[in-house]
Amino acid sequence: LPEHITPERCVEYAESRRQKGIQNGTIRRELKDLKAAVNKFARNAGAQFEFPPEPPPKDIYVTKDEYRKIREQARHIPHLLLFLELAIGTGSRSIALLQLTWSQIDFERRLIDLGTGTENKKRAIVPMTNTVEKALREAFQKRGECPHVIQYRDKQIDVIRVSFKRACARAGFPHVTPHALRHSAAVWMAEAGVPMSEISQFLGHTSTAITEKVYARYSPDYLRGAAGHLEID
Repeated sequence: LPEHITPERCVEYAESRRQKGIQNGTIRRELKDLKAAVNKFARNAGAQFEFPPEPPPKDIYVTKDEYRKIREQARHIPHLLLFLELAIGTGSRSIALLQLTWSQIDFERRLIDLGTGTENKKRAIVPMTNTVEKALREAFQKRGECPHVIQYRDKQIDVIRVSFKRACARAGFPHVTPHALRHSAAVWMAEAGVPMSEISQFLGHTSTAITEKVYARYSPDYLRGAAGHLEID
């Protein structure tokens, strides 16, 4: 029963999961899913939760040269190549790109409406880079009956992990995931000194604090002002 859920029981559960090789991030998600269910159906039933520490954000990203090597391995796979260009050029999540339809592409204003997303995973309206616009126009000319931008044999693609993983492996980066391209786009912007507020809006974050937590350390000006106060004449 909900009242049987206590911090002590949560700690015991976490330890039992760790003994099976499950990481803290997965354990946190499992307990948070349980808490969401309890809050929906038995909010005041006395359940008390304790979560494992939040794992540090994954720091997997590619440099521009590494991206070019991955892209080279996709040059003969049109749908994968288009996905790569959109992923790095919009900083969008994979699901938003695979759900993207031509009705969301505004060539006249050079904008891409990535959709509404969900409460926790917002999406943005982003401008096209020259590379993205070129890739989209080429794909638009070859489109069939399928309304989706990224398609294979005139059908929507639900997942792209397999071809993506193979291309990355051929390029020498087997641990790179589709989400790493979103991370890479944000890192590139931060390294170029783009304000955190702009990166936050570009990524569709609900708060600039989220962006700063993950990407501020990549900015060339990060903590520079604070360090300036430590100068000694």
